[in-house]
Amino acid sequence: MTAETIKKQLKIEKIIQETPDTKTIRLKLEKPMDFAPGQFVMLGLDLDIDGEKKLVKRAYSIASSPTKKDYLELTFNIYPKGQLSPHLYALKEGDNLYVEGPFGKFNFKEDNSRRAIFIGAGAGLTPLMSMIRYCADKKLPAKSTLIYSVKKPENIIYYKELLEIEKSKKLDLNITITRPEGTNWKGRTGRIDSNMITELLSPILEQSNFYLCGPPEMVEGTVKILEELCVGKDRINREQW
Repeated sequence: MTAETIKKQLKIEKIIQETPDTKTIRLKLEKPMDFAPGQFVMLGLDLDIDGEKKLVKRAYSIASSPTKKDYLELTFNIYPKGQLSPHLYALKEGDNLYVEGPFGKFNFKEDNSRRAIFIGAGAGLTPLMSMIRYCADKKLPAKSTLIYSVKKPENIIYYKELLEIEKSKKLDLNITITRPEGTNWKGRTGRIDSNMITELLSPILEQSNFYLCGPPEMVEGTVKILEELCVGKDRINREQW
């Protein structure tokens, strides 16, 4: 089978409840789709808008690795007031979903001479997970690092899989919880800041490429920190939502 871009209805073959407010939808691919880790697709549903049926489309990052040729995974939070996400959240296995893509310039650049540093918050982990899975599947020689921030332990997406990848010695996993009160979290706490980045990354700053994804405040703040640490702009790749 040859790889293709997509502009069609695809069937949902699996739904995974990742966290209390986050789901992954796995779509069956009839043919492999050619995409780079980090890209997104447009998802669409026919919805009743002011008494008229309209195809409502929104952008969602691909979570699966392009090494997986027979399916596509997309992970998303539910936004109760969103025009599309509540309807996506209500879909069942066997339902069809309009998919168009891939799109986007936030791409993983395979470079065996540099380490890959992934820095994300919340659902911003989604495109980074596509990259992390790709690195693990391809058995790239350089170990990757993830710094990931979420509000509470229950909000950690892909936690079990991340621990498994870490166990394989291919990922240095660093999760920080910003609202640990009332939980039994024993790990790192607080927002991603200059002290955390310096502590975790100082020895490898010069030989690394950076991939950032999350809310604008987090992404812009992290870019500023990296630039202050003399990381060149050509080594900082970003996506924000």
